[in-house]
Amino acid sequence: MSNNIISENFSDQKGGGIYCTASFAFIINNTIHNNKADSNGGGICCWNNSKPIIAYNDISENSAERGGGGIYSWDASPTISGNNIEFNSVIDPLKDGGGIYCRGGIPSITRNCIRKNVVDGEGGGIFCQSSLPTITRNIITGNQAGNGGGFYCNSSDPFVTNNTVTMNTANDKGGGISCRYSSMIVTNTILWSNTATKGKEIWVGEYGNPSTFTISYSDVDGGQSSCHVGSGCVFNWGPGMIDAAPVMKYHHLTYNSPCKDVGDNAAPGFPSEDFDGDPRIAGGTVDIGADEFFYHLFCTGDVVPGGTVDIWVTGLPTQIVRLGYSDSYQLPPIPTVHGGFYLIQPLTNLIPLPDIWQDGFMYYTFTVPATWISGEKYYFQAMLGPWWGPTSQYSKLTNPIELIVE
Repeated sequence: MSNNIISENFSDQKGGGIYCTASFAFIINNTIHNNKADSNGGGICCWNNSKPIIAYNDISENSAERGGGGIYSWDASPTISGNNIEFNSVIDPLKDGGGIYCRGGIPSITRNCIRKNVVDGEGGGIFCQSSLPTITRNIITGNQAGNGGGFYCNSSDPFVTNNTVTMNTANDKGGGISCRYSSMIVTNTILWSNTATKGKEIWVGEYGNPSTFTISYSDVDGGQSSCHVGSGCVFNWGPGMIDAAPVMKYHHLTYNSPCKDVGDNAAPGFPSEDFDGDPRIAGGTVDIGADEFFYHLFCTGDVVPGGTVDIWVTGLPTQIVRLGYSDSYQLPPIPTVHGGFYLIQPLTNLIPLPDIWQDGFMYYTFTVPATWISGEKYYFQAMLGPWWGPTSQYSKLTNPIELIVE
């Protein structure tokens, strides 16, 4: 199923918005909003050996009584990729998984923005129990839990690679990560500005079955002093560790970020793209975090006729920038040595912008024409470097972005 609005539904059992069992469902590009389940999975529930593709959905403001405010997976192996999973919650104070709950199976959790989900139990952003998850290229920020504000793993063996885990809160243990009865490997990951009573960034616990936690080539706020390691647990503080403010804008690394070009190219589960889908590696050595510093275009703000939005361009300091847009784009794009040129020619809307700033960013405040109509789509692409026409001498083309008028 795709391109649906699934909103304000209620289930007295599982799956407030969507329920799938023993299936290979495709759940793509939907709005799954404000649904409720009296049992599990406020937004989506996957059950009984299901292997769904859950991709590019807006999964927000859903709630469940017993676990998995956004997504609940039981003995399933979902691929959860490219979703916005935010403002979901679990009602029962003893239950877990504000954003995502996975028990059993081999879930793949990649390229999601998991933000401001809430649970009184464990795993504000992600909860994993008795599973073998791959958690890579996610932005996990602003989530809240009793334990494991960012994510919590219990009796699981996850690979955690190239994530950005920031500003999560645990009322007790593990503001960023909480690990219990597990063997966890963390690489190329930012853990910054998380808070907890014990182990503000990392908590590794025991309760009878000690955990093994290995971290390398990562940026941890406060270093080892921000980590709690329980009795009998094995804690491997590997090579390439830093303790330096990552210097980001909207979770994108700046040109001067200490996380740029200092990761591990041989990390387990190493991805070929970053959170935005930009190529990884860009500079010879992979960056730490979900984002790879690379030529990029993104927008912040609501696209409302007569209003303004900020259009951000990432590039090299002092680089020349031009911004083009049109109400359609061409597929396939015109191939060039600098990337694909997507905009329709001749270009009638071409805006010269100031050069890229010293931190590798530049933004332009774009005034949305009052004549634009709700539901219309416009496509923007940035051209960086010297300019002699759309298919000749410039340094780089960014991937296009789509603005949808609200």
